[in-house]
Amino acid sequence: MKTTNAISRNRAAEYISRETSGLIFTAHFVKKDGTIRTMNCRTGVKVGVTGAGMRYDPRKFNMLPVYDMRNRGWRMLTLSTLISFNIHGETFVVV
Repeated sequence: MKTTNAISRNRAAEYISRETSGLIFTAHFVKKDGTIRTMNCRTGVKVGVTGAGMRYDPRKFNMLPVYDMRNRGWRMLTLSTLISFNIHGETFVVV
């Protein structure tokens, strides 16, 4: 049985980072052009990582690096536009 929970943006970022470690989850968010996108993604993926590191800290810009499972590439999940996400059969609506 699926449940729906309300969660704050700050708690959502913490929850995604803590609970998904390598697990696939679904995120629903608003893109820059205003359309809503659904993305199946993962954290903790090592594909394409060179060891050079990023030129900036995505947390300072309220972003989370994730691996897009469908398009097979790295994306930034902007937490300020996150609408909801599904993890472990639970749906979390960001309020």
